[in-house]
Amino acid sequence: MKIDAKGLACPQPILVVQEMLGKNPNTTVLEVEVDNRAASENVLRFLENQGYNASVVEKNNLFVITTNGQSDKLQNTASERIESNSKKCLIIITSETLGKGDDVLGKKAMCNFLKTLPEMGTSLWRICFLNGGVILCTGESPALEYIQILKEQGVSVFVCGSCLEHFQLTDKKRVGETTNMLDIVTSLDLAEKIINI
Repeated sequence: MKIDAKGLACPQPILVVQEMLGKNPNTTVLEVEVDNRAASENVLRFLENQGYNASVVEKNNLFVITTNGQSDKLQNTASERIESNSKKCLIIITSETLGKGDDVLGKKAMCNFLKTLPEMGTSLWRICFLNGGVILCTGESPALEYIQILKEQGVSVFVCGSCLEHFQLTDKKRVGETTNMLDIVTSLDLAEKIINI
């Protein structure tokens, strides 16, 4: 079965695939075409989370995600994964600076904030980077190493794909999962505590 999701804005490609699978639950072979890397990563992750063996091939400025059946071991859904955490604290970061006033000071403060986050222990579940916050997840950011440490410690790191595209940083992202607004809204719904930076 083929799905043409070219030209659709986030999170429409995933919603189209989700709707198709809902109408055709026995589908095991699927081909989805999208026209940007963020959408391809989002659709790929969605299909893998649904238990499909999936892969992406880029050709002629298009990304084709194909499945060849379901995997032997289904990956846990997001809700199942977070049930194992003692507390579900979500942090939303929308800028590369912390606070307003002086940007140089704000960038240093953000680095210190991210560096100190491990003190939250297992209660820190996920960090979502939106708008200018996605800059922190690129190779040009002095905060990158602190985000990588958090990810290595088991913190889920989501980076808005549409925001990366807007700032032309998709290929410069060095940490986290490229995600979409559907995942972010779901995270807000599942979190027990939300901190907006």
